[in-house]
Parts: sequence; C-alpha cells; structure tokens
Amino acid sequence: MKRETKKLQDHGINLANRLSLSFIGLTALVLIIGLAIAYFNFRSQFRAQLQQRLEDIVSVAALQQNGDAFISVHSDQDPAYQTIRLQNLRIRSSDADLRFVYTMRYDNEGLYFVVDATNPGEAGASAFGDRYSSPGPVLAANYKTINKTLAETTFYTDEYGTFLSAYAPFYTSQGKFAGIIAADISAATVLTHERQVLQQFLLIFILLLPVVGLVGWLLGNQLSKPIASITTAAKHFSDGEFSYRPEIKTNFSEVHILRDTFFSMADQLLSLITNMEERIAERTSSLERRTAEIQAASLIARDTAAAPDIESMVDRAALLIMEKFGYYHTGIYLIDDNGENAILKGAGGEAGRLMMKRKYKVGIKERGVIGEVAQAGATRVILDIASESTYIKNPLLPYTRSEVAIPLKGTNRIIGILDIQSDKVNAFEHNSVSILQVVADQISISIEKTQLLQGLKDNAAALDQALKGTTSRTWRNFMERNRGLLGYQYDGVTIESLPEPSSDDIFEMQSTVTASIIKSETDKNSNILAVPIRLRGQTLGILNLRFQTAEISPETARLVEEAANRLALALENARLVQDAQRLATRERQINLISAQAQQSTNLDTLLQNTVRELGNALGMPKTFIQIGLVNSGSQKE
Repeated sequence: MKRETKKLQDHGINLANRLSLSFIGLTALVLIIGLAIAYFNFRSQFRAQLQQRLEDIVSVAALQQNGDAFISVHSDQDPAYQTIRLQNLRIRSSDADLRFVYTMRYDNEGLYFVVDATNPGEAGASAFGDRYSSPGPVLAANYKTINKTLAETTFYTDEYGTFLSAYAPFYTSQGKFAGIIAADISAATVLTHERQVLQQFLLIFILLLPVVGLVGWLLGNQLSKPIASITTAAKHFSDGEFSYRPEIKTNFSEVHILRDTFFSMADQLLSLITNMEERIAERTSSLERRTAEIQAASLIARDTAAAPDIESMVDRAALLIMEKFGYYHTGIYLIDDNGENAILKGAGGEAGRLMMKRKYKVGIKERGVIGEVAQAGATRVILDIASESTYIKNPLLPYTRSEVAIPLKGTNRIIGILDIQSDKVNAFEHNSVSILQVVADQISISIEKTQLLQGLKDNAAALDQALKGTTSRTWRNFMERNRGLLGYQYDGVTIESLPEPSSDDIFEMQSTVTASIIKSETDKNSNILAVPIRLRGQTLGILNLRFQTAEISPETARLVEEAANRLALALENARLVQDAQRLATRERQINLISAQAQQSTNLDTLLQNTVRELGNALGMPKTFIQIGLVNSGSQKE
C-alpha cells in the first residue's frame, strides 16, 4: 500500500490531497449555496418587512394628521404650515431609516407638494406648490382614487433619488379627503443594511473554511471508497435536499467522523433555514396582527367621529374596542364637572351593561387603577393582577387577569379614562398599548369636538330664541302704535282696508306656521291658499289668496311662500325705516324745545316756553310744570 502511494506521489497524483481539496471545495460550495439561499431569502423578507413597516408608519401618521388645518394651508406662510411641518418632522425622526416625510395634494395638473417635513436648507427639500413630476408608479396610478395605505412594490427613481415609499390618505373631521402623506426610505439605506448582512454571511463562511480544510486534510488520506457517496450527498445538498442521508459503509472512524460532520453541517444549515423561516412566519404574523389592530383603530376613529352625541359615541367606542381587539371588558369613564367622580358612560359585554345600568362610578380619590390614572394623568399597565397586592377586583369581572387604563386628555384637563381588561396574563404588550393610546387620543378628540358642537347648538338655540322674543316684542309695540295699518284686500279692481281682527283671529293667525289650503264649502272650484308671513320664527300676519281652480299646484304654493318670505323682510325693513324716522322726529322736537328753553334768561319765561313747546310738540290738551324743594327737616327717615 505504501509502495502504491509512493508511486502515485512520483507520478504527481495524490488521491488524499485531491479528495481533501474536493471535500473542501464541495463543502464550500454547499456553504455558499446555503448561505446564498439564506441571504436571498433574508433580503426578500427584509424588503417585505420594510415595505410593511413603511405602510404602518404612514397609516399611523395619517391618523395624526389634522385634515381641517391641512386644507387651510395655501402657502408656506400659513400658521398651519409650520405646525404640520414640525409634527411630521417628529414622525420622521421617530425612525432613523426615514429619508423624507411629506404631504401632497393634487389638482387638474397633477400632484404637488404642500408640507415637506425637512429642516431649513436641507438638501432635497420641496417648497410649497412644487410639482411632483415623476412620482412612483403606484402613486401615479392611484393618487386620484387612493382610499387606503399603499406602498411601492420596488425601488423607483425620481428627481430626488431612488427610494422605497408608502402613501396613506387622510381626511378632515367631516370625512372629506384632505391630502396624502408619504414616507420615503432611501435605496442607499436599504442596500447598506443588506450589505451588512451579506458581510456577516461572508464572515461565517470565512470562519467555517479553516474548519472544513482541517477536517478535509485529516480525513482525506483515509477517504477513497466513501468519496462517491459523499459527493452524491453534496450534490443533493447543493440542490437543497438537506435531509438526504446516503448509506456510507466504511471501517475507518475518520470517515464516520467526516460523514457525521458533513451531515451535522447539513442539519445546521437546515435548522438555520427552518428557524429563519419560522422567525419570518412569526414576524409576518405579528405584522398581520398589527395591521389588523391599526385597521380596527381606524374603524373606531371613523365611527366615533360620526357619533351624534357623547354618550352614544363612548358607548359605541367601548363596544368596538372589545369586539375588534378581543378583550374581556372595555369601559370608558368620564369625569364629572366637579372633578370628584369618574362615571362609567360606555361599556362592552354583559357585565359592562349591568354596571352601566347601576350607574357605576369611581371616586377620583379612591384607591384603585381608575382613580390613580385620573389623578396622575399617565397610562397604567398591569400585566398580572396576581402580582399586585393592592389591586381591587370587581366582583362583576371575576376573570380579569391583566388591565390597562389610559387617560383621555382634553385641552387643559383629564376628561376621562379608557379602561381595558383581559382574561389573559401579559395581554398588553408595548405595541398594543401604543395603538390603544392612539385610539384613546381619538376618543378624547371626538369627545371635545362633540362637546364643542353641543355648546354651539345650545348657543345658537338661545340666540334664536332671543331673536324670536325681540322680534315678537318689537312688532307687538309697532302694531300697538299703528292700529290703523292692519291689512288690505284686493279684488282685482280696488284695494280696501280690512277691519281690525278680533283677539281670536289674532291668536289663530299667530298660531299659523305653515301654508295651508282652505277648501270652499260652497264652490268646489274655489280654494284659499293661506300662507303665514313669518320673520325669525314669528308669524306677523297671513297672506290669503283665493284661486278659482279645483287644485293649487305645489309650484304655485312655493312661489307664494317665497313671496311671503320676501314680504316679511320688506315689512321688517319698512318698520326699521319708520322707527328711525320716528326717533329722528323726536330728536328734532327735543332739540327745538331745548333751543327755545335756552333762549330765555328769565326763570318764569323759561318755564312758560318749556310747558308751551312740550304741549304743542306732543299734542297734549293740558300740560303743566312746577318746581320746588322739600324742606330737609320734613323729609321722612
């Protein structure tokens, strides 16, 4: 055997070295293929996760946008422009990979930038009104109809560089489309991350090469017969069949070691790929759960914004949170005007309904989670109530295992608490609490908006009532001063005055608020259309029109009603003019009397001129004037 080995060496043929080199080469090839597969799988999943992360960022950013302020921005000098820019700068700074965060609108000419979240003088910044001449393909195809979060499927290049982008629409408080918010991650940033991972894979490969070489050198001299089986196995491994296990028969322990090492490496690669796939699946499941939570938060925000009053809004919000997030109990407490109690105003589930029926409330200064959050104004998370020795359980909620209470913050105070309980331990992780915080902020905004709208309605009703009262008093006084101008009738030839109506007629006239048709009892082809003349909710009179027709068309009735409305305004204007003239006449009379009085220097003459002018001006048959002082000693105490 030694002689044959020596002969092979003399001819330059060293089977052991060739086997060793072949083993090293094949193993390195398997490593390269495995690492390459792992790297490309990682890159694919990394970009998918990056795309999903961008969608999550712009979805949350869209919820934070004030659509009402945004539509008021017409230049970079508007106050709302700086507010939106600073807010979106904070969003941009929350993720180090973000390159740009900006908002857009579109018109007949296409997309244009409104607020670009950049610092002054920053490269690549867009000014208000700059046209977006080359948007990404997804944005270009959908910006006119966008109604959900979208992301570019791959990198695209525009005048500012190469990016991966996502977009989301946002709306005004009335639910109208306001604009589009977008976030960009530079392709250079993504490629840098991928190069770092590639370098790590290369480092693993380099570290494994010496081990492979050493094993090949030690075992190469003993391998001959099993080499074909190992080569076959390597080919299977290069095809991705890492579970392939050929039968290798040999009496050499080194070959067994090589076989076991080789198969162990295959198992490690298979385990690495399997674990990576499991982690990717877990990450995908987590992202899907986050997406579902964000969608639920968006639905809750939309429904609460459309609620007509606070009680129905908080009740609907509590029920939606419980249904969409799958929690055991949800309650929304509102703090009373005295700031002494937190009253349960919205709840989900049978226990919550029972608590609502009992008008459940918690004192702000009482010991417990609700009182603590109401006083501190900070979120309280209890992952396991069993670990809280001071926790007070509600007998109506016996299955509570974890709880989170989030303050509902108004403009200047805490207006309520969002209390959520779960029947599972550790149910409230950081991401879930963050999304619930967004929901709580939206509920707070909806409560304040509803309160403001209710206040405006009350003020408008009070103002309307005051106007009605003023109009009624003014016209009552006017009619008392003008008893002869009560009404007229026209028979097609002449105009005649109407007699003064009775008190019953006046009451019936003032009670009429809508137009009515009075059928004639004697003539079927004669009808009277009675239309009230109304001003600010008050009936000033009745406009009666007799028609020699069997029916009065709706168009004719609407025409007469419009004429009556115009007549009411004309009467009001005429009354105002007449009152102004009356006041001017009175002012002239006062001035005349004053002038006549001032011309007299004698006391008797002054008194005589004054009493005469007053009598003549007012048309009084008798007028007298007398002056004198009562003795102070005779005054009553």
